[in-house]
Amino acid sequence: MVLLDPVLRPRLQELPFFPGVEPDPHKRPTRAMKNFSNAEFSPEVIEIMTTALEAAVATLPDPVHSSHVNALAESILRTASAGERNVADLQRIALMELQLAPRK
Repeated sequence: MVLLDPVLRPRLQELPFFPGVEPDPHKRPTRAMKNFSNAEFSPEVIEIMTTALEAAVATLPDPVHSSHVNALAESILRTASAGERNVADLQRIALMELQLAPRK
């Protein structure tokens, strides 16, 4: 498993989708993540998705916005739900979707 360096991991843990971390009340609210309640993944697949997300986030320029991380996570969840299990492919697809997403 690819682990993030000690500098990036604390930044990721400040984002709203990490359990046990309270969001900063002074930050702008972020869009809620899509509902993936019907998705079911084995521990091995969760590890693959986590690795893909960490690798994708590590490629983003500073500052990393939580909306970008949410978009990457949603893409990885959706692609893994369709059966993809390759870390590099999950990362690549998520980054491509982020790049193609309309700007607000």
